[in-house]
Amino acid sequence: MSRVVVLGGGIAGESFVAALAREAPDADVTLVERELVGGECSYWACIPSKTLLRPVELAAAVARTPGVSGARIDPEGVFAWRDAIAGGGDASQVKWVENLGAAFVRGHAEIAEPGLVRVGGRELSYDHLLVATGSDPAVPPLEGIEDVRPWTSRDATSASEVPERLLVVGGGAVGCELAQLYARLGSEVALVQSGATLLDRIDADAGALLAECLAEDGVEVRTGTRPSAVETAGGRVRLLCDGDGAGAGELEGTEVLLAVGRRPRVEGYGLERVGVELERNAVKTDDRLAAADGVWAAGDVTGKALFTHVGKYQARIAAANIALLEDDRGAIPPYDAIVLVGARLAREQPQALAVLASLEGAIDGDQMRRMNLAVDQGGRSPAEVAREFLRRLRSR
Repeated sequence: MSRVVVLGGGIAGESFVAALAREAPDADVTLVERELVGGECSYWACIPSKTLLRPVELAAAVARTPGVSGARIDPEGVFAWRDAIAGGGDASQVKWVENLGAAFVRGHAEIAEPGLVRVGGRELSYDHLLVATGSDPAVPPLEGIEDVRPWTSRDATSASEVPERLLVVGGGAVGCELAQLYARLGSEVALVQSGATLLDRIDADAGALLAECLAEDGVEVRTGTRPSAVETAGGRVRLLCDGDGAGAGELEGTEVLLAVGRRPRVEGYGLERVGVELERNAVKTDDRLAAADGVWAAGDVTGKALFTHVGKYQARIAAANIALLEDDRGAIPPYDAIVLVGARLAREQPQALAVLASLEGAIDGDQMRRMNLAVDQGGRSPAEVAREFLRRLRSR
């Protein structure tokens, strides 16, 4: 019977346990998680953020609907609803894992030597190890940042008060989503983006449209503006920015939210003791997600397209490969591409704005081959479909 230890109980770790239970039901599996089983998505990202967004989204729709009026946002009630949906601990998730036949250990795991993991005073032997330790919000190298306690996405999705004035650094999906949320909850919001447009990894027209939508919600959007330093003064936060024209200068607020991406969580696990190599601060894997002899990786820690659905896919690939190797049947077809499919694009939901665009630039070409996905029966590219949708939306 193969012994398998999983480091990390987020979406990738959970999905791996479930997949391996199907592929190799006799495997002896132990899942180790230092925080909550379910991970970032369940408690600090996808679930709480969408729960928070729904009430303000509904109120905004009511305000735009002829013949309907009177929608009032109650921030305390919004936060309470978030707690009801995303709070309450992980007891049910732990039970689900154990019902799959896996053991659960809570604590920080560290690889002691090949084949052995320590969690506190407990030793876990393994034949296969899955590294699914996730990622942390990235902190940009701003002068003075060490003297300020900035918000990250975790703080923004778990807060219970609306800041008087929120400064958002980063115009990607997370920054835009949270800027809109807090603007609609009643905060004054300024968003600073170093790129020329919001969502600058996709079509520029989409970013421009989103900027218009956020401005309608009262968000001050500054593109082409790069923060250089942050400082506190009189209980407030001051953000110093470089840029051309109106973007340069100072912004003052009561909180500053850093939303400039995420970094794979690779430190403190002893990965170097089993020959795991890092590439761009992420665990380097082959096309079947093997990271070293008997070591596999899945999810954000691989640095490949940090999305929930990608972590699930990687987990299934790793589980199938381990099962096939145990069965001596060889490996499955290589893991060589990720399909990124955009969410709904609608003027009343700019937080869901994601253009179906070419994968060029979104995936490391040295690790994965780019794939351009046709999204309709006409065989058109995602970029063509996205541009047509934008043209139709603007012509209304």
